[in-house]
Amino acid sequence: MKLVIVEDHTLFREVLRKLCEKEFGFKVVGEAGTGRAAADIIRAQKPDIVLLDLNLPDGDGFDVIDQIQPENRDVRFLVLSSYCSDYALYRVEKSAVHGFVDKNTQSVEMLREALRAVGMGHCYYSPAYMEAKLERHRDPHSYIKTLSNRERELVGYMGQSMTDEEIGVKLGLARKTIETHRGSILRKLGIPNTPKLIRFAIEMGLAPLPPGRRGKSEVHF
Repeated sequence: MKLVIVEDHTLFREVLRKLCEKEFGFKVVGEAGTGRAAADIIRAQKPDIVLLDLNLPDGDGFDVIDQIQPENRDVRFLVLSSYCSDYALYRVEKSAVHGFVDKNTQSVEMLREALRAVGMGHCYYSPAYMEAKLERHRDPHSYIKTLSNRERELVGYMGQSMTDEEIGVKLGLARKTIETHRGSILRKLGIPNTPKLIRFAIEMGLAPLPPGRRGKSEVHF
């Protein structure tokens, strides 16, 4: 089966390629370190599976999924990430991702099992993912339940330190409307001010990490 690997750390990407080719028997037809390059390679190579890191320098992996899925529903996405935040859980569900492998707890054999399952048309979600998903559904105060789709979108922009005027221009809304949404969001989340809202947005994965903070957690490969 044909595989594309999307991972921004070159050394880790090379390790994945060797594992997938020599140990798992896949044909790696492309590699990418950015979302833009990934979308181009996937369109050109039409792989069976994309092994996709979520934390990319020009966005997150979900941007790649959003571009490719409307064009080619046959491509199956297996997310490989060290982040299992509320946002990641929500987007995995909404994007119909075919699997999620946790970098921090999964072994090489589990990655093999996940790729085999996805390649056979099944889905694979790591125990860490399933546990986090269950906990989120149990939590009545999860921001997924507390905020509307529009409010979650706005938190993403606010997490990038955009002003109400800048957000309004981007979304075609009045500054006063954004200001009202901001107050509602702070109240619903119980967050006292905008700086702490920015921190919340980054921690939840709703906004990209600032430059220099895109470190990877330890990986058990």
